[in-house]
Amino acid sequence: MKIGILTYHSGFNNGGFLQCYSLFKVILKLGHDVKVINYSEFNHWKKEYIILLFTRKISLLIANLKKINKYHNLQKRISKTRLILNKTKINKSRFDLIIVGSDEIWNYSNPMVTDNSAYFGIGYEVNKLISYGASFGWTDKNTILPQYLVNGLKKFSKITVRDTNSKNIILNNLNFSPEQVLDPTFLYDFSPENTYCPSNNYILIYSVGFDPATISNIKLFSKKTGLKTISVSYKNEWCDLQALTLDPFQWLGCIKNADLVITNKFHGTVFSIKYKKKFITIKEPASANKIQSLITEFGLNSRYVDLIEDGTIEKLYSDDYPNHFEELLNQKIASSMAVLNKTLSNEL
Repeated sequence: MKIGILTYHSGFNNGGFLQCYSLFKVILKLGHDVKVINYSEFNHWKKEYIILLFTRKISLLIANLKKINKYHNLQKRISKTRLILNKTKINKSRFDLIIVGSDEIWNYSNPMVTDNSAYFGIGYEVNKLISYGASFGWTDKNTILPQYLVNGLKKFSKITVRDTNSKNIILNNLNFSPEQVLDPTFLYDFSPENTYCPSNNYILIYSVGFDPATISNIKLFSKKTGLKTISVSYKNEWCDLQALTLDPFQWLGCIKNADLVITNKFHGTVFSIKYKKKFITIKEPASANKIQSLITEFGLNSRYVDLIEDGTIEKLYSDDYPNHFEELLNQKIASSMAVLNKTLSNEL
């Protein structure tokens, strides 16, 4: 079957790239002819570059240029269509099926997204349209969607989402409860790609920034244990080392080899769980919906905190995963794979 993946694939975000890469690889392994649809709404594309390039700090600009170059090279690992800037030209009978997702492709509340109606199935024709692990991001579960978006979603033969908030939005607006599946990064084995290790004995910091009390407690724990602090992708000057120009696979290796991960990001949490790392995720409003769902799904609520207080790190660093965790993870991976395979096999 000829399958097109329609998702955010060309941004400069570790999780964004890896969710697309994972879904592409998994579908390819299932025996389908698959391509990522190289669609980008112009204003969205422009804003992503502006965020990285408009800075007065020369060192940060150089780091961001290196990051852009690495992402462009990685895009060559994915089979894509030609660049499409007009959503009316997304298909033209090229694909038997278009799969939308994963990522926050339905977060129409996001000001970064000027026009994402294509991800709701609007503006082009296709033989069959489904979603895998789509998310409404921070859009509230009680939101009543505009009718034109509801009409677009009604075109989907199958809808699956990756968090309970998105599940509730579909239920409230389309009157049915979609299946909830894992983010596609859980389904792919990254072993050949994540061999990078930046150091030994370190705490990985993956965050735009933390409050002063949290920083103080991390530094104190670092001093007590001798674990260095390494900040990846975002600059945190209080850390021992900065790793700002890593590509997504190097970033992945950093998580896999860390002694402890401290983050407030969704995919930082995803890969900590995937690799069974000791981690702490600090609550942050923009990602709260999807992280709370993920944390609850795996029964790891104690690792999701408002802030790091005295003793928080010591306690969670000494805590092990629940005894049933491995079985639960494997069960959820198998279930999500079965849903995807069944959907792609036309057994709807």
